[in-house]
Amino acid sequence: MSLNLRQKINLLVQDMTEKELAELVEYIVFLKTRRENDEFKDLLLASESSMKFWDNKTDDEVWNDV
Repeated sequence: MSLNLRQKINLLVQDMTEKELAELVEYIVFLKTRRENDEFKDLLLASESSMKFWDNKTDDEVWNDV
């Protein structure tokens, strides 16, 4: 029988100490935070690249008169 990753993790976690489980939780939180930060960086880069479209002399002149 082939186990998927979640099943393997469940088996490994069963005989861990409370201290080891606490460390595991900290690591999982770290991984999730890192993923969220990476997603934010991607959004930031996308917004910066779209802003460059508007950064030109013609648009600046038009908006100066608004």
